[in-house]
Amino acid sequence: MGKKVLGRGLDALISNEIVNTEEIVLVDINEIEPNPFQPRITFTREEIESLAESIKKRGVLQPVILRKTEGKYQLIAGERRWRAAKVAGLTRIPARVVEINDNDALEIALVENLDRKDLNPIELARGYTLLKEKFGLTQEEIAQKIGKSRSSVANTMRLLQLSRTVQDMILEGKLTEGQARPLIGLPDELQTRLARMIVEKGLNARQVEDLVKKQKERTRERGSKDLEISRIISKYLTDRLRYRVKVKFNPTGKSRVTFEFKNMDELKKFISGLVGEEIDFWEAT
Repeated sequence: MGKKVLGRGLDALISNEIVNTEEIVLVDINEIEPNPFQPRITFTREEIESLAESIKKRGVLQPVILRKTEGKYQLIAGERRWRAAKVAGLTRIPARVVEINDNDALEIALVENLDRKDLNPIELARGYTLLKEKFGLTQEEIAQKIGKSRSSVANTMRLLQLSRTVQDMILEGKLTEGQARPLIGLPDELQTRLARMIVEKGLNARQVEDLVKKQKERTRERGSKDLEISRIISKYLTDRLRYRVKVKFNPTGKSRVTFEFKNMDELKKFISGLVGEEIDFWEAT
C-alpha cells in the first residue's frame, strides 16, 4: 500500500484501498451526525445560507462522505454541504459510505478543509494537536502527511500557547495570525490586554512586534527594580522579626514571602508576634 499524503487532495485519499468506497446513495439527512474529529468549528450563517440557495437551485453537486456508527452515519467530509442541505429543506442527501478508522477520518477532514484553504489557523493548530495527542504523530509525520514543512506545522501549533481569549479572537476573525503571534510567551492576562488594544487601535503585525518589544523592556526594567526592593524588604523583615525572611518577586507569575524556623516553638512565637496575640494551636487540637 502506498504512503498517503493529505496534500495530494481528497480524491487521492478516498480512492486509497484502505477505504472501501461504495456507490453513491441517498441517506436520510437526520440520520447523519457531525464528525467529532472535524477541525473546522466555525460556519458562518452567511456561507451556509448562500450554499443553501445554491442547493435549492442546483441540488447537492458533490456527495458527502460518511461512515456507519452505531446505527447512524457520521460525517467524514462535507459538513458545510450537510448543514446547507438541512437549511435548504432536503430530507435526503447523496453520500458515499466508506469504512474508515478514526485516524483516517481526521486526516480526510483536514484534507477537505486544507484543499479549500478556509481553515482558521486556530482550527488548524487544534487539528494538528489532535493528530499528535490522539494518534501519536510527530510534527515531522504531520508535515509529511499534509505536504508542509515541519517548521510550518510547529509554528501553527505554537498558536495554542496563546491565551484562550486570544485564540477565540482569532477564531472570530478579530485578530489575524500575524497580529497574535508576537503575543506568544507573554502572561495570559497581558496577552488579553494587548490583544484588545491591537483590535481597538487596528495595529498591524509590525506595530504589534514593536509594542511587545517595548512591553518586554518595561517588564525587565520594572522586574529589576522590584528585585532590588524585594532584597530590601527581605533584610528589613529579617532584622525586625529576627527570623530569616525571603521575599521572592516574580513579574510574570506568583510571588512569595517565606521565612525559616528551626522548630515548632519558633513557629509559634513567629505567628503570635505576627498577629499580635498569643495563639496556641497545640492546645486547640
